[in-house]
Amino acid sequence: MNNYKIHRKPRKTDKEEVSKPQHVENVQVNFSGSQEIEQLSGLKVGKVLFDSGRDNWAKNTSVFGDKILHKQNLLFLVEDDNRNIFGGVLYEKVVKEKEFVGSQRFFVFSLERNGIVNPRKYELKGSNNQYAFYLYCKSHECLFGFGGGHAIGVFKKGSLSRSYCNPSLQSSSYTAKLGDLTDGRYFKVKTIKVYQLD
Repeated sequence: MNNYKIHRKPRKTDKEEVSKPQHVENVQVNFSGSQEIEQLSGLKVGKVLFDSGRDNWAKNTSVFGDKILHKQNLLFLVEDDNRNIFGGVLYEKVVKEKEFVGSQRFFVFSLERNGIVNPRKYELKGSNNQYAFYLYCKSHECLFGFGGGHAIGVFKKGSLSRSYCNPSLQSSSYTAKLGDLTDGRYFKVKTIKVYQLD
């Protein structure tokens, strides 16, 4: 008779199962410049709602709208390939696609210029508060825009159109000027993140 030993993995106890670290998504996040954003917005930076590194943002299949619809107090953070980080803060609720969200308090900001943290806040001009933010539908090339005439337009992943930042246009809704947020009129998106503000 063969005297083989059968090696079994030791069974984990209930206590071990409970103490096993769990992967939790959307935890409180701190990033370089988060304190500056909190000072500008008056709110705390909370969980990540959308992250272009893990979430789909391509034409027809983007989940961007699904992640932000019916939510308010949102921080939009864009990083380009020239180490510029900028975005906007929207306090009002995003109710539906293909419609401007108006806001008395919405602002765009520059957080980093060429890798150097130097926070600047740019508010809406005059009567432009009804053109704060625009969410495009899944089938459109563009993902979202800030301002009437879209002073800032961010296009979907894989789009042939280039994302742009031209706040000095006459039709622009913001006090920022060309070069305040990016190096030129066009930019290449590196990452897009949307955070919940609390």
